[in-house]
Amino acid sequence: MTMPELEFNDINCVYISKRNKANNCMCGCSGTYFYNEVNKIKAGKNRGYDVTAEEVNEKEVQSVLDLFVGYKGKKNIEVIEDKDNKYIFTIIISSIQYTIYTI
Repeated sequence: MTMPELEFNDINCVYISKRNKANNCMCGCSGTYFYNEVNKIKAGKNRGYDVTAEEVNEKEVQSVLDLFVGYKGKKNIEVIEDKDNKYIFTIIISSIQYTIYTI
């Protein structure tokens, strides 16, 4: 599956792993989640508790989106579609995992 066009407001959150921690646990111990301000209420409901102001970082969300746009259409982007037609996109570059979760 090819990655569809994404807009900034389509993104729920992004995940950036620590170097050499790609494809490890994604609970937050091996990386950090950054949330989109416009979707933080929905994100909080999805995970079961509120997204705090410290977790919102639109600069990081945009940075990861820009990274994916540069790689769009290439085979090294993992695309997962869940039952609710939400997508998860993952790419590993220089031992760092970047993941986008859509709303």
